[in-house]
Amino acid sequence: MTRRVHRRVARRDDNEQEIVEGLRKGGASVYMLDDPLDLLVGYEGMTTLIEVKGVKGSGGGTSHRLLTDAQKEFIATWKGGRILIVRTLEEALLGIGIPYQTEKEHL
Repeated sequence: MTRRVHRRVARRDDNEQEIVEGLRKGGASVYMLDDPLDLLVGYEGMTTLIEVKGVKGSGGGTSHRLLTDAQKEFIATWKGGRILIVRTLEEALLGIGIPYQTEKEHL
């Protein structure tokens, strides 16, 4: 009898690709995960796990996409490197130590 493993398909937040590209442009290694968090990032000898959440709503409220119970448990029991929960490229870059510059600052 063949057993099938059913995995949930991880839904990517709309801002995740921008964050991945920005981290790579800044010199970080980025590996996209599905579980328990979104990104495994290496920069200057440090490894960081990053969970990307949707940006805050236009009304100033928080995203409806909260941490799952499994993510909360993972974060509470993780004995490895740092974990960041980010919503923007700026948060991700500054969180791992890459200076953030706006497009205007590049000109």
